[in-house]
Amino acid sequence: MPPAALPVALMYRRADLSTIDFQTTDDLDPVDGIVGQKRAVDAIDFWTRMHHPGFNLFVIGPDGARMHGAVQSLLKERAAEKRELSDWVYVNNFADPRKPVRDPAARRPGAPFPERDARARR
Repeated sequence: MPPAALPVALMYRRADLSTIDFQTTDDLDPVDGIVGQKRAVDAIDFWTRMHHPGFNLFVIGPDGARMHGAVQSLLKERAAEKRELSDWVYVNNFADPRKPVRDPAARRPGAPFPERDARARR
């Protein structure tokens, strides 16, 4: 059965402009972030919390949608919420040169390298 025709009265809804307190969009302050795209923001938020390799973010939008700037703004916001990343230092594993050893002392800035090097040789 084909869908019923939609009456013209249901296709138009008059906006009450008396509730709008500006004359033109020039009167409005710029909006940061993505407006009206909750699913997109949720997907980006989910992606920023993935801590496994192989998960990528692909964003596409029409010309003029400013997707790059909006996503960059969201990523900066999420980055500010995260703890500071630590450096990872790998040193030679003398017992098995094919398997370098992660140096846990690298988390302590300024730890003397000879001390770390001696631990790696054990």
